[in-house]
Amino acid sequence: MEQLLLWVLVIVIAAVIGGAIALVCEWNDDRLAAVQRAKEAEKRRIATNAFAVKQQLDAEAYAARKALFQAAQRHSGGSGSK
Repeated sequence: MEQLLLWVLVIVIAAVIGGAIALVCEWNDDRLAAVQRAKEAEKRRIATNAFAVKQQLDAEAYAARKALFQAAQRHSGGSGSK
């Protein structure tokens, strides 16, 4: 009888330890998934910022080319060639 109770106790302890390990693994998986989602969000934010910076630089380059063209036209008298 004592040996049966000992085996039951061993099985219960093993089940509790197994359950605890499963909970830790599940928590770790959730944490890793959250970290992965955060990394993906950061990549999207960086890509969005890079696109906005490119658009701004393109607009500034266009404005500079336009100003240069207008200055060249004024210098040449507007005829395009001398």
